[in-house]
Amino acid sequence: MVSGNHPLPQAMRRVSFMYLFLGCVCGAVTLVPAPCTAADEASRLFAVTFSSRQLIEIDPQTGEGTLVANLPAGAAPYDLVSWNGRLMLFSPTFVLRDLDPVTGAFTATNQFDPGMLCGDEPCSGEGAVALRPNGTGLVTWSMNEAGTLGSFRMDPPAFLPVGMAGGLQPSMDGMALDEEGILYGLSQGAAPSLYQILPPSGATILVGTNEVLLPAATVGGMAISPDGTLYAAVGSTSASLLFRMDKETGAATVIGNIGFPRVSGLAFHSLPPGPLTIARQDAGLRITWPHRNGGRLQVSLNDGTNWMDTAFGVMTNGTEATTEFISFAPRAWFRLER
Repeated sequence: MVSGNHPLPQAMRRVSFMYLFLGCVCGAVTLVPAPCTAADEASRLFAVTFSSRQLIEIDPQTGEGTLVANLPAGAAPYDLVSWNGRLMLFSPTFVLRDLDPVTGAFTATNQFDPGMLCGDEPCSGEGAVALRPNGTGLVTWSMNEAGTLGSFRMDPPAFLPVGMAGGLQPSMDGMALDEEGILYGLSQGAAPSLYQILPPSGATILVGTNEVLLPAATVGGMAISPDGTLYAAVGSTSASLLFRMDKETGAATVIGNIGFPRVSGLAFHSLPPGPLTIARQDAGLRITWPHRNGGRLQVSLNDGTNWMDTAFGVMTNGTEATTEFISFAPRAWFRLER
């Protein structure tokens, strides 16, 4: 890390921000670490596949999936959940693994102990997980026509059963919480139905049914977008479909074929802003960052604490955001702010 007490070479003093870029921390360009915040970026729809163990991104408008990364060996991708800037993979025996949304690598493991909730054996079977902003959530394990519902908290880790083993009727492949705290469930199978699940008891209320959407579908997932739209997917050994579900009627509107078989989990997740790239341009600097990752460029010309929006216009080609910066200050700090 470059220290703020180190003198800059004479040739670099007029464009010291280029030198400062070497001290970048979390998207802030500075000689010392500067606080950084997430960008206000449109969430992206991620998914996992059950058999091929892949992390993919799905276009919510077309349903088309794109491979992001192959998951590490041993991954058992039952569901995805996004919480407090973390994308997590739900696996059997109740493990939540933090995923890097760019590389698919595991970055942390959160192990919960459901005890003998499912009888004399650990809970198993395809299932789903949903998390509230306060770090409490619900989890299901689904086997055949019945499932088991449990509740948990992230910090400190704790697990509590909800109802009896096998008491979740019918078995659910997906769950999602909306902003009002309503918990929705997606039933297993080729003709998925929409339910509301009542966490205090695990009771279910049928919202609506559908005809067969994908023959031989055995896995699925569900997620709610930031605007409140309910999305779901079902997958078979040969294909997966993305569709929207009406919260009032449960009716499904097929969007398209995802292009990857056995999609088993969905989550809307926002990537952090940046990274910033700085290059010399004439008497100033050309600063660029990925347009899709959002963010508003701010600058500090003193100690990296008093931030202001840059007065220069930002141009974008839809992929890359660009601005030009000229300053007579000997130092500058940059960051992407919400």
